[in-house]
Amino acid sequence: MQLEWTQPFRWGLLLAFDEQESFDLPPDLGDEAIASSPSCLAVPVLHAADVDVSDDWPDAVDPPSATGTVTVVGGEPLPTGVAEFDGRLSCPSGRLSIGDAENERTLDVPRGPLRVQVDREPAEYANHVTMRIAAAREPD
Repeated sequence: MQLEWTQPFRWGLLLAFDEQESFDLPPDLGDEAIASSPSCLAVPVLHAADVDVSDDWPDAVDPPSATGTVTVVGGEPLPTGVAEFDGRLSCPSGRLSIGDAENERTLDVPRGPLRVQVDREPAEYANHVTMRIAAAREPD
């Protein structure tokens, strides 16, 4: 499975969480690093207002919003040691929502614990996020 979309992120944050369960925002949210709790993944991205406009931009015209692209790849074995973030996320319903308060996509994923890898380009003020998702394997 692969899904890709582009949207403005008005709060500069991409979230991933179980569609049918309540979630807790990560406690270390806000330091521009990818943060997670057992039930939510938070990825800082380019804020929609982070767009340069010329000094002579007309006041009556809204400036364009900066946008970010999200690519989600699922169902493949995940490599080790190559992602900016590599962790677990609980998804008991098997329905993972990815997006923000204005626009989210919901994907069917394996029920239970997931292994999630995330890479951002560029790492600071990312305008492209790649998220890889697979069922989490129990440690040997």
